[in-house]
Amino acid sequence: MSIWFTSDHHFFHKNILKYCGRPFKNLEEMHEMMIKNWNSKIKPSDTVYYLGDFGLGPKQLMKELMVKLNGKRKILIKGNHDKSDASMLEIGFTEIHKYMDLNYQNVSIFLSHVPMRSIYHRLVLCGHVHEKMKVNGNIYNVGVDVNDFTPISINEILINYWKTLKEGKFIPMEFKIEGEDEQKI
Repeated sequence: MSIWFTSDHHFFHKNILKYCGRPFKNLEEMHEMMIKNWNSKIKPSDTVYYLGDFGLGPKQLMKELMVKLNGKRKILIKGNHDKSDASMLEIGFTEIHKYMDLNYQNVSIFLSHVPMRSIYHRLVLCGHVHEKMKVNGNIYNVGVDVNDFTPISINEILINYWKTLKEGKFIPMEFKIEGEDEQKI
């Protein structure tokens, strides 16, 4: 069993093609490619943490699409475009959370749909920002728009994150300590 992360497919959301400059002619082409990419990585026994904004279509269509996606456990960290918890469970997610803490090989990870700073976690995984950023400090975007429209494994995330930090290719995070000048890390 492997652990995977992804977000922001926006299934059945026609305007996402334009908003994010996605390279698909239409929704059918986008759906076909994303389903293919998902199933090329994720096996039926795997766990998927889905960090929000699965789709904007009718519940029945999203349920029919979800059945086509591999994964034994599909855990939703709810996004701003997701339906009610009951609807998302009916669509096929096995668990629904607003946020979640995860510990993987002694690395504390915070899961959220939106990027959030955390001094309590080594890594924050998010979606929501589409193509706007991939890594910013300890925040890592697992969204399809910056990951070749493909889910990403926990190992790939950790390797990419440490490589980015080592190469110094991250956007400094600005923060302010009360009573002191603004700092950057």
